Amino acid sequence: MVDVNRDDERAIIDGVADVPTIAVAADSEPGRIRFQGLATGTEFPALIDAIERVSRAEHGLSEESLAALAKLTEPAEVMVFATPT
Repeated sequence: MVDVNRDDERAIIDGVADVPTIAVAADSEPGRIRFQGLATGTEFPALIDAIERVSRAEHGLSEESLAALAKLTEPAEVMVFATPT
């Protein structure tokens, strides 16, 4: 957990521009999985899954997905939006 008011350098490294944001990463790596807002409802299991996968260094992607990602020639950002129902 990073207090953006006390450690703005780490917030920049983790790409935390808005508060609250939960950045999930292994060890001292920059947070590559970020949850913005409060992770409740359907977002909470996704947060727990992300923490478990990062802690085991397990991505869970199929060989087909890995092959498609290997074809990318530029960095890509994936954003998923969820709204409470």
